[in-house]
Amino acid sequence: MSRKRALDLAALSIADILRHDEYSRQVAEEAIRRYNDHIESCNRWIEAGRDHEAELQRVRKELADTRQENRELRDNLAQKEKIIAGMAPQRQLGQPPIQKEKDLTPGEYMDRINALEKQERAERRKKQHAKGTSVNDHRA
Repeated sequence: MSRKRALDLAALSIADILRHDEYSRQVAEEAIRRYNDHIESCNRWIEAGRDHEAELQRVRKELADTRQENRELRDNLAQKEKIIAGMAPQRQLGQPPIQKEKDLTPGEYMDRINALEKQERAERRKKQHAKGTSVNDHRA
């Protein structure tokens, strides 16, 4: 009986060892799968970072090119303004610069109209004082 019991105990021990081996293999495969997924995720982040860095470098280059182009255009404009200033007739001192209507914004049109109306009223007052008092002066 003792031998049979020893064989049964050995069989049970071997069965436990095989189950434990199978379980250990499953746990190891799951750990390896999670590790590989993690490494793959890290690699995607690293590649995305490189892509973002490349995009950032491209945008920086484009910005530098645009700034250079703006500098060149400003220099070109300054040269043309100097040429035009040399060709334009000289204004008398004390006169405001003449502004072309196409350069004005709607708000500037209103300011210009108001300034001209104010100037017109001042001119009328000067003429009235030269002639005498106006009717409107008595009403005030």
